[in-house]
Amino acid sequence: MDVFKWIEKELKPQPVNSALLYDQMDSQSGYSLPIIYQPFDASKKGHWQDRGWVFDYLFSTGGEGKRLLDFGPGDGWPSLIVAPFVDEVVGVDGSRRRVEVCTENARRLGISNVRFIHVAPGTSLPFEDGSFDGVMAASSVEQTPDPKATLKEFFRILRPGGGLRIHYEALSMYRNGKEREFELHKIDDHACRLTLYDRHIDQEYAKMYRLSFAMSREEVIKLFSNGEGSLSI
Repeated sequence: MDVFKWIEKELKPQPVNSALLYDQMDSQSGYSLPIIYQPFDASKKGHWQDRGWVFDYLFSTGGEGKRLLDFGPGDGWPSLIVAPFVDEVVGVDGSRRRVEVCTENARRLGISNVRFIHVAPGTSLPFEDGSFDGVMAASSVEQTPDPKATLKEFFRILRPGGGLRIHYEALSMYRNGKEREFELHKIDDHACRLTLYDRHIDQEYAKMYRLSFAMSREEVIKLFSNGEGSLSI
């Protein structure tokens, strides 16, 4: 039995976007980010790597002393780290929870030249043409409903000669058994929530569905144990 085809045919679920996942996270990074959550430790190689990545975004956009957009800031990365070097950073995210977390992190760190706003996935950015000197997008464009439309929005809001720095996670990283995945989360003893990923690697296209069951987590695991895909429990 092809679990995905059965679900699409019989249950007719509505596709969802990644904002639904991020709305459930108090910290997208697991509280691991240097500066934002941990003091910078010069003895840790990972902290130096993080610093290098942050400055890559700052210098690639030519953002020193200028106005930058951070598209999909997560916990406030890299916006909160580059903030001391720029005039203003505006972070936009499709997840309301991420906006709340970023705003709280900025307040806790005493950073006043950043602000974060919610923009629904797939909608136009609420800014005038040519209103930013640079755009930073770390592992976020590929999660939008239409990446090409997102890039067009970036170029619309960039001033002539503005800089764009993107990190794009290609779906090829999910080859060899991860094309289809399940994530199962317990709601209570009698209900659970199932998120399904159906990735089409060559087309760089992915479907994501979410289903809620009035069944225990154990009952759902048993139900899908013979289907295609791997069940992350």
